[in-house]
Amino acid sequence: MTGLKQVTSLILGNPDGMELAIAQVLLHSESAKFEREINDVTPFIETPPDLILVCQQWPDEYSHEFVAELIATFPLSRLVCCYSRWCGSDGRTRNIWPPAVRVEAAKAARRVRQEVEVISGLRDPLPLTAGLDEVFLFDHS
Repeated sequence: MTGLKQVTSLILGNPDGMELAIAQVLLHSESAKFEREINDVTPFIETPPDLILVCQQWPDEYSHEFVAELIATFPLSRLVCCYSRWCGSDGRTRNIWPPAVRVEAAKAARRVRQEVEVISGLRDPLPLTAGLDEVFLFDHS
């Protein structure tokens, strides 16, 4: 696809088992930085990344406070929480991540491509406050 810009990205968490999604981020990234905690992202505060990919390996790996701080620190960055199969029921049993940012690891590469299209101005963004029906339409349009 033409017209895609290089994006700056930040990858938080342990990407083990999520190689495809990580590869997609790196493919379109000027710089990708792996960090574990939000306290380690201070270099990005002056120049926020275009895309933040959070790798969630197990339920409750990230707290409500972490997610709120991440969103408040980077309000203009596109955010994707790529979750492992252990976290599949989180959308039903927990509400830590907004539905608009959660995507299972098997589908994360596609979502990352969609977010790069958003960053490149080729696609309308999915609002952070989107409901499940809007998420479905975004993912399948």
